[in-house]
Amino acid sequence: MTTTSQKERRDGFRARVVHGLNLDAELRCSKNKAWSSTALNLSLNGVLLEFPKGHVPSLHVDEKVSVKLCCQDDSIWVPGVVRHQHAGRVGIYFPEFMHASAKSTEQIISRILRAVERGWLRQNAK
Repeated sequence: MTTTSQKERRDGFRARVVHGLNLDAELRCSKNKAWSSTALNLSLNGVLLEFPKGHVPSLHVDEKVSVKLCCQDDSIWVPGVVRHQHAGRVGIYFPEFMHASAKSTEQIISRILRAVERGWLRQNAK
């Protein structure tokens, strides 16, 4: 049996979301149920979400979901696919960016990602 390391699963660098950055995340599944969550890291290709104890959705690998990301003046729903779920954390992949029609979504995610990166740099500069 071959295992895939966390590094191999990722298509690119993920920026860690630092405490104090106003980044809100919500996950919605096909049953139209929504869960508030905390984004732990973010890239153009995906996000790792953490849910409060007792409020963890029951999801399946490859299940289609949508993730709402709100940071400062940017807010967007991004279609995604569940890649893994461990305890209260769920990894979501954003396959939409494989299509040329996703440029406006990519621009918004890029702005949010830059805000996350700036927050991380400010925290680590202290």
